Amino acid sequence: MPKIYLSPARHTPDNPCAYSKSCGENKHNDAYLDELEVYLAACGFEYRRNKPLELGGTMQTAVNESNSWGAHLHYISHTNASDGTAKGSRPIVHPTGNGRKWAEIILKHRAKIYPYPMKINERTDLYELNATKAVAIYEEHVFHDNYEDAKWFHENMREYAKHTCMALCEIFSMPFVDPYVILGDVNRDNRLTVSDVIALRNLIMSDSYDEIADMTKDKRLTVADIIALRQTIMGNFPQETILKPPATPKPPANTNPYNKPDTDLKMGSTGEGVKWVQFELQRRGYDIGPSGIDGIFGKYTDQAVRQFQKDNGLAVDGIVGAKTRSKLEEV
Repeated sequence: MPKIYLSPARHTPDNPCAYSKSCGENKHNDAYLDELEVYLAACGFEYRRNKPLELGGTMQTAVNESNSWGAHLHYISHTNASDGTAKGSRPIVHPTGNGRKWAEIILKHRAKIYPYPMKINERTDLYELNATKAVAIYEEHVFHDNYEDAKWFHENMREYAKHTCMALCEIFSMPFVDPYVILGDVNRDNRLTVSDVIALRNLIMSDSYDEIADMTKDKRLTVADIIALRQTIMGNFPQETILKPPATPKPPANTNPYNKPDTDLKMGSTGEGVKWVQFELQRRGYDIGPSGIDGIFGKYTDQAVRQFQKDNGLAVDGIVGAKTRSKLEEV
């Protein structure tokens, strides 16, 4: 099983992000790797990530752990900076080894979604490229000092991670599995209904192929797939054939830089306790609004709290009480 060591930016202090004052290079690279890990797990990769700064994570610890673990790829996740006008994805590799070849595959998949220029740079003066035993790719995903580039990265992070994982699957000859897709959900509405049967029938009639519609996994669409889909909808088909989204991965312990509140918070609350809540919500993919982590419990934070409560079987009241705080720490 391929081993991928994930080494996100660990700058002191963090470099500012043009998209949000509450963000920075360290933060959005960790958020990106949160998304990537879900895909890596679904596709069968082994992976490890460097510790947060406050727990002693440095370039040196990353290299030491990667080498001792026997990683096959040392994947460094950074963003770039210039004069605020540059845009683009510019991975860096060592001129020897498979770095360039693998980076080309990554950019091939990235080109399907990323709108700005891309190119590979070669350098011999970067510690992580020189000191790792594994092939190392030093990502400079976007320019974090360019608002449009940083905004695109934030708003398309999951899709960006998906295409990175698709590239890694090609590199290591692994089958790509989308953990967020349900087998048989032909019309992509996250549920299985008669409308999917109709859509599948139309695909068969048009002699088209869709992997999500291939219920029998025989690389073709036939009446057998319609029968299997109907049985699935009725609950009579083996459930292991349905790919369900995995649970959101638990973030590394003690990564929240803000103090946990010990009082209830709700709409109108302000302060560091609200920042703690916003940080936990944002790390789990909940939208806390364009202002990001600002310490103000406004409408976006209220909506995010209510959705989190709904997703986790809590009373949906928008109040961050003891149970909601406990669940935020748990998941």
